[in-house]
Amino acid sequence: MLTSTAGGAFKLGACVAAVAILGVGLGFTVASKEAFGFATRLPVPPGSPKTAEVTVFGVSCPRAGSCVATGVYGASRSATSGAPVVASEVSGRWVSALKPPLPSDATNARGALLAAISCPSVGDCVAIGMYPTGRTVATLKPYAVAEAKGKWSNAKELPLPANLAKGLGAGPITVFSVSCASVRACTVVGQYPVSDVKAEAFIDTEMNGSWSAAQARMPRDAPVFGSSSLKSISCHDTGDCEAAGWYFDGAGVSPAVLSETAGKWSAVKVNIPSNGELQGADNSINTITCPTRSECVVGGSYDTTAGVEGFFDDVTGKIWSKPTEAKLPIAASAHQDDHGESGLLGIHAVSCSTPLHCAAGGAFISSVDKVPDSYSAITYTRSGRAWLPGLTPGLPPGSARPSLQYSNVVGASCQPSGCTIVGTYYDRYSYGSFSATPASLPSPPVIRKITERIGAMTLSLRPPSATGGLPIIRYQYSVDAGSLWKNSTSGASTTIVLTHLVAHHTYRLSVRAVTEEGFSAGSRVVVATARDEQQRRSPA
Repeated sequence: MLTSTAGGAFKLGACVAAVAILGVGLGFTVASKEAFGFATRLPVPPGSPKTAEVTVFGVSCPRAGSCVATGVYGASRSATSGAPVVASEVSGRWVSALKPPLPSDATNARGALLAAISCPSVGDCVAIGMYPTGRTVATLKPYAVAEAKGKWSNAKELPLPANLAKGLGAGPITVFSVSCASVRACTVVGQYPVSDVKAEAFIDTEMNGSWSAAQARMPRDAPVFGSSSLKSISCHDTGDCEAAGWYFDGAGVSPAVLSETAGKWSAVKVNIPSNGELQGADNSINTITCPTRSECVVGGSYDTTAGVEGFFDDVTGKIWSKPTEAKLPIAASAHQDDHGESGLLGIHAVSCSTPLHCAAGGAFISSVDKVPDSYSAITYTRSGRAWLPGLTPGLPPGSARPSLQYSNVVGASCQPSGCTIVGTYYDRYSYGSFSATPASLPSPPVIRKITERIGAMTLSLRPPSATGGLPIIRYQYSVDAGSLWKNSTSGASTTIVLTHLVAHHTYRLSVRAVTEEGFSAGSRVVVATARDEQQRRSPA
């Protein structure tokens, strides 16, 4: 990965990490819900071993329920690289995955990946990534491969600006994002080395199937020795795009947005929230979406004295609103320290079908994480102009507990009827990729048995037959047929002990289940009377 340092230099890391940080893909689909669930693993190519998995990096949905995801195919759950792969969703079900072609000069498929995808219509997509022409990361080249009418072909190397530095010390080339008006009119953004200590943002433009490359020009306060990168792009038409990333401004790293109008680009610096450190190395816009020509929404990361946080911002016309810190769950650690892994935490994906219908995601450190340096996926939805606090998504059945995982949301695509978010997942033993449908409220639990004791009762429950795609956080009980609810002290246990009850008093008992999506309906009311000492000696 190319990471800015105080002197404008960059550090060399794994190219795959530059795109996806870690792990394998997971997707979550949501309509207007606040939580994400119903997790299901994504498919692998036909004939794959049972241990095969897909590491997903990006997603594009030209229509709700018809999405295409890109990434890397691995033959085993412990594999972290392999052949590039695309997985397809049809009518809301992920049904197939295949390995698309590479350019003719590729030495092998291993080490290649597809980092991002844009689908102007169903069956018509362009995916971008890197492929090897030798044995080192310095020989990785950017490429694009197109799908037309459902068939993948026409893989070709992408051009780079003329001042590209070459050689082992130059560092890797990284492509991050693509946006297409059609399969023959696309724009790609990324980062390329111009020396052994400097990397610059670049923009590739396709017109009628022909590609050209240009170095991206940053805001006026960018010094000649500073590095930069563009991580995301959103286009309405050829020559009408918005790109976002970061640049070194002479004092620190600042977020930037580049606007294209009629083929001409201009750049502006974007502020971070007021509690940010202006010299922070993590100050960056990681994702941009423009639901209309004049309105865009961005998400990113920024440094604070407490660690790395996520933020959102909006622009209408040329007027930026005040950037806001992304609200973390109650379980978030007070110190969001990324342990030197620049770009790990914060907002990595955002997509809006309208300025008020958005979904976003990223990663954060939870106070319940038990593995050193672990981090958890987080998802956001927008209510009006306000972003709701982040929630941790549900995971596939049988996956590791959130406290034992590394996960991260890395891509999003929204349509009026729903959004799909994809991300990465990895535990200490294996990884898996999944997609999820909208979370819903759980069904009511059932009171199976009541054991009466002196001044107390024990309720034995049957869990909800449907959890709505999310785990049960806790149960609540009512002793007055649902007028007032209290949290069970035993959390998600199906045994609830009620104490300090009044002897001879009759209680109308009901219970309900709680997930991050909300409350179930109350169970059927069961009437029970508290006992006293005399009743215990002589049962009625």
